[in-house]
Amino acid sequence: MKRWFSVVIVSSALAMCAVSALAVEINREPVTVSGVVADGSGKPISNAQVYYLPAYGRMNVIPPKAIRTDAQGRFTYSTTKDKMWSYIAVADGYSFALGTSKPDSAQLNFTLWPERLIKGKVVDELGKRVAGAVVKMDNYFGSSNGGILPNVNPNSYMLSAGGTLRFDVTSDKDGVFVLEHLPEPSPFDRTSMDLRTSKKGHASMQRLLFTDDWHRPGKNDFEGEIRLLCPTACTLEGKLSYPRNLTLTSKRFSVSARYETKQNYEFCYGECNVGQSGKYRIENLPPGKINLRISQLDREWEFMADPECGTPMLRDIVLKSGEINKVDIAIQRGAVVSGIVMDEETGKPMSTQLYVRHSGFYDESYISSVHPDPEGKFTIHVPAGDVKLSLADASNYRLDEKPSVSFKVTDGETKNNLVFNVSKPKARSAAR
Repeated sequence: MKRWFSVVIVSSALAMCAVSALAVEINREPVTVSGVVADGSGKPISNAQVYYLPAYGRMNVIPPKAIRTDAQGRFTYSTTKDKMWSYIAVADGYSFALGTSKPDSAQLNFTLWPERLIKGKVVDELGKRVAGAVVKMDNYFGSSNGGILPNVNPNSYMLSAGGTLRFDVTSDKDGVFVLEHLPEPSPFDRTSMDLRTSKKGHASMQRLLFTDDWHRPGKNDFEGEIRLLCPTACTLEGKLSYPRNLTLTSKRFSVSARYETKQNYEFCYGECNVGQSGKYRIENLPPGKINLRISQLDREWEFMADPECGTPMLRDIVLKSGEINKVDIAIQRGAVVSGIVMDEETGKPMSTQLYVRHSGFYDESYISSVHPDPEGKFTIHVPAGDVKLSLADASNYRLDEKPSVSFKVTDGETKNNLVFNVSKPKARSAAR
């Protein structure tokens, strides 16, 4: 059975919520909303709290209102119609459930599942406990019986309804934190959760937790005490330089820094835009090894669709704790590659979007995309090194048969007449 959750975090005392929404015309016609709060077996839950707030309203802070269910788990209240309402139901020992009600919906039922307490500690880069760190959950994801729960971000979810809810907890004097009212992961085949830590003077970190990680068989991050990293913040700064005789229509760039530990799936990301001065500065990064990626921007400070240069990622730059680290970056010309995409079966050109990948980037993640013209022709500007072109839409192919073409280029090279032959996906055997 599929179970759908929209999850938020609260401290032991339910925090107040803040809503900021665009002012819209509100329908003041009276309406009565009622419903039942029950557990997974259908048993009513008495004394559960149902918080409700208008998803659209005045542009100010509106505290949520709350009512309690009776002995049969029922709740009812009178209000006025609006374009959308947002709700939160919670009870002791159960996880949260979110809901929305449209103007024509007068019935709203909630199913609450047993909660899971997530306990852990927050430490710095030396393993010392960090008190006063904010721990916040961004996403909860689960799948079972082939069904997949949507990746739910409570802030974005509520924002789509016109408001923002924010719940978090703070580590105590011993660095210990407890997250309440989270769904129990055991009913799912696979569960993941996204936690973030933050504190002034420390780098803001993100960690992904899994009950069953394909890359780490048998590893369950939900078991035992969870360790979250909140290290002392570092600063990275420097200046960009450009090769001689390289004409650029835009000297606007983006410098992004990424810290990652694959063992525990801990991340930190920082970015800044660079103007004509060529100077950049990124704060609140963690100590240790980071990777730097440089991307050319257009005059509107957007990523340039067809960059005029290509600089490989700068890998394994070591940042020292609590210091201002200086790294200057030399922009490289890159290579220009032109070619054509052909249907291997018919011999005709194909105008299908391609992903451009580079071995120097995160796990060969794509660095850009290109859409060939109606004759299948394309031109791309890439950093020197190993490059791979692949189909952007390869949903009909098995993982081991996705069409791609790989090649190597040097800085300043011009490579013409590249042919990318695309084969048809192999026929699937009929399901029995």
